Amino acid sequence: MRAYLRGDDCCLSDSIRELAMLLTARENDCQFIWNAHAPVARNAGLKDAIVDALRDKKELSGLAPDEDAVVNYGREFFRTRRVGRGAFQAALEQFGQTGVVELTLTMGNYSLLSFAINVFDTDLPPNRSEPLLPI
Repeated sequence: MRAYLRGDDCCLSDSIRELAMLLTARENDCQFIWNAHAPVARNAGLKDAIVDALRDKKELSGLAPDEDAVVNYGREFFRTRRVGRGAFQAALEQFGQTGVVELTLTMGNYSLLSFAINVFDTDLPPNRSEPLLPI
């Protein structure tokens, strides 16, 4: 599944995929995934202001419609354990049915990884360039 979700067959763009990973890492307070993916997300074209605001749990403004759909979809799920019709429909309009499935599986996969990494207190990447998440 990981190979598919990170490969060329996935219909989500690299920046959207990385945003989904970062949102999942942040909502789960996973330092390792955050520090592994924040630089990748920046290199994939995600704006520094978005990465920094997400890290610091600040208001996210000026998001493109696809970015907004990811943030609303993910936050709604992680905070309520459900995705309402509005957030689901917005994601569906941005990514289509296959894209929503891929978005959901990406967030689910990185939730699983966050759980394991946080439980086993995995060391941060040695070459990290990002500040720690304020937890």
